[in-house]
Amino acid sequence: MIEEYKRSCKFTALKPFDYFAKEGHFMELSEWYNGEGFDLHVESSNGAQRLSLSWGEWKAMQALVGNDEEED
Repeated sequence: MIEEYKRSCKFTALKPFDYFAKEGHFMELSEWYNGEGFDLHVESSNGAQRLSLSWGEWKAMQALVGNDEEED
């Protein structure tokens, strides 16, 4: 049985966020069909990169990165 569906996606150019980004570089985030995670696609100077994470894996990565930025 084949099922069709549309994915919830968000897209942005990288240039406003990344000094090194060039025209055409972007990031796209697509939520999984079952809602348990997401796929991330990045086109940048490093080439095409893909990453798939569950929401639990995302929380773990956020804990590892932390928030070290000082507010002005």
